[in-house]
Amino acid sequence: MSGSVGRNIAFHRARRDQDGVNGILNTALAVLCGVAVLALAATFGILLLFLQLFEVPPDQLDAVRLSVLIIGLNLALSFPLSVFDGVLWAFQRFDVQNAIDIPVVLLRAGLTYYFIGTGHGLLALALVTLLTSALGGAIKALISLRLEAGLRVGLAHVNRHAAGSLYGYGIWYFMLSLVRTISPRSAQRSSVHA
Repeated sequence: MSGSVGRNIAFHRARRDQDGVNGILNTALAVLCGVAVLALAATFGILLLFLQLFEVPPDQLDAVRLSVLIIGLNLALSFPLSVFDGVLWAFQRFDVQNAIDIPVVLLRAGLTYYFIGTGHGLLALALVTLLTSALGGAIKALISLRLEAGLRVGLAHVNRHAAGSLYGYGIWYFMLSLVRTISPRSAQRSSVHA
């Protein structure tokens, strides 16, 4: 979806169609918020399944439950926040993306090293991942909204035409990404068996 957001926002910006830009942004946010709700629901199902499939020591049970919930929340938040990666891509602000992503990754690595090194466990690692991901996504959202004064967030901008544009390009972009992922591995396996 992020690639489709970037392509479609760039298209509408080139045509100076601010309504089109806002339609793409808000429709993608609405769709991905729906996906986030599904991810949260799936997290609760996975939590039940996880505890049946894996033996968890009783003293770790609460930490494991909370960690799985935090990881699910992180996944759910990543969907709508990924829209702003697409917005920055459309604005060709790769410098801003890197200026956010690199410090966030370094912060995550540093906090992970610190908390694991000081004996904190899985729960600390899950919290570090959630908080750094949310921080990076929130900063991208704020900067995106500042870069383009005409960007508006609201349900009034969600529309069917924008959904069609997002899915039309998004499906082909997904297929291309899938083929790029599978092809090198298939070629590598073929050469091993030959």
